[in-house]
Amino acid sequence: MVNPFGGKKYIVSLRPEDVICFVFWSKNFSPFIDNLRIVEESGYRFYFNYTITALPALFENDVEKEAAIAALKQLSGIYSPAHINWRFDPIILSSDYDRDFYVRAFEELASELGGYVERCYFSFVTQYSKVIRNFRELERTQKLKITDCSEDY
Repeated sequence: MVNPFGGKKYIVSLRPEDVICFVFWSKNFSPFIDNLRIVEESGYRFYFNYTITALPALFENDVEKEAAIAALKQLSGIYSPAHINWRFDPIILSSDYDRDFYVRAFEELASELGGYVERCYFSFVTQYSKVIRNFRELERTQKLKITDCSEDY
């Protein structure tokens, strides 16, 4: 493999005895579930970082949330709740989607996912340059104000 920071090349063994585990990260594992059997039968261990958020379509319009929830439940049944880290992030606070919106949305999702996951991680959006540009455009076109959570909130 080539290290993306500096370009140094490394040889990495992918023998099952040399791999601690794979971490798969997605917003929807539906298309991948059948292929997991191949990975498992090859002797690899793995777990899932599964991102299911409360983001409205304004911020995230390419996710079929119901399909993602169904696939999470399926994975939990095939493997176990311990195999899944639910990621409820990023949280983007704005004039239209405030703290109360996210608390209610989290409670609804947590209720639906209860028993299917053991852990949930969340974070607030990191405003790096591309995100700042996109947020400025959203503020201009959608007439909303996005809160910078890196400041005291």
